[in-house]
Amino acid sequence: MALGQLVAERKRGFLLVANWPSDVGFAWWLMESYWAVLAHHYQDRFKFYLTFPEVNEIPEVVRNAPIEIIQRHFGRGAVSDDLEFLRQYEIAAIYFSDRPVFDPRYRQFRKAGVEHIITHDHTPGQRTPPRGLKRWLKWLRIRLPGVSSDSAIGATEFVRQRTIDTNLMPANRCFAVPNGLPRQTDNVVADPDEQLGLPGDAVHMVMTGRANPYKGLRFILECLSEYRSRSEAKNLHFTLLGNGPILDDLRELASQLSISHFTHFPGYINNVNALLPGFDFAIHPSRGEVGYSLAILEYMRAGLPVIVPDNPSVCGATRHEQTGLIFPEGDRTACVNALQRLTDDTELRSRLGAAAREDEQRFSLENAHRRLIEAVDATLAR
Repeated sequence: MALGQLVAERKRGFLLVANWPSDVGFAWWLMESYWAVLAHHYQDRFKFYLTFPEVNEIPEVVRNAPIEIIQRHFGRGAVSDDLEFLRQYEIAAIYFSDRPVFDPRYRQFRKAGVEHIITHDHTPGQRTPPRGLKRWLKWLRIRLPGVSSDSAIGATEFVRQRTIDTNLMPANRCFAVPNGLPRQTDNVVADPDEQLGLPGDAVHMVMTGRANPYKGLRFILECLSEYRSRSEAKNLHFTLLGNGPILDDLRELASQLSISHFTHFPGYINNVNALLPGFDFAIHPSRGEVGYSLAILEYMRAGLPVIVPDNPSVCGATRHEQTGLIFPEGDRTACVNALQRLTDDTELRSRLGAAAREDEQRFSLENAHRRLIEAVDATLAR
């Protein structure tokens, strides 16, 4: 083979950077799917490397992709070590998850041969846009040569706009890759009454996810307690499918509020998607998401109407009075009224749930993958 042909076929590196051990599991399946899609799509152009700070079991989707796994906490140690690594593997592009759009180290990475830096933001919550002198300084800083990412991808349109408003990234360098769910390949349904021992003669409200203060779970229990105090209250029960650091605190609070009989905390459940269709409606009063939560999409796919606050980082996938009910954030009376409406009105639950199932199809994983490739194509062509 001629030397010229060897040079032409030599591929430079594309570095994918993980911030967590390789066996964290279900929490990062979406990010893992993005790595695999990028590697399959660009494998003729780049050699792909994925760094984990700790390598244990490798997720199947990553094992089946053309990716070389390396144990290294890239970007968290000495810059000189990172530069040596970039040169050793001839890295031309870096794809970060939840790293800042501005970092002085990016300029040094470019001196080591990196041509494209992409950041993908999945962090939840709202931010306060800078004003006055601080705004002007941030606007200037983000435009200094080499110190900001070439492209900033947001997990939803909400995150993209947040990046523009708070980080002052130029809009033409910001992209939205809306979070989505994979196509459901089976229709297995499990009975929550039977599996979890829930009463069959009740209306059942559900929430999934980790039990942490950020998810608004105390607020749910307070609302359920207020609902129980109403003379016309019906047999409404609440179930949290998930574990977490405040699970015991929630059980204690339910006891203090005298609603233990109406609350259920089974902990981690491995067949959540099969159980969800057996509930009547969902609630998700989180203090912040990325515009919406994947859990909300799972409720919608199961045909459950969902009650959410009007926090724009939470309610982006919900249409009020069409696929769910939206209440003013922190307004307990308004939330209790929503509980009562969905508990009392079977027809309303059915109508909203059917529309939610139809709406969920807009949030597909296939669409997310397509939008990701479009964003990376635009970055590599710049």
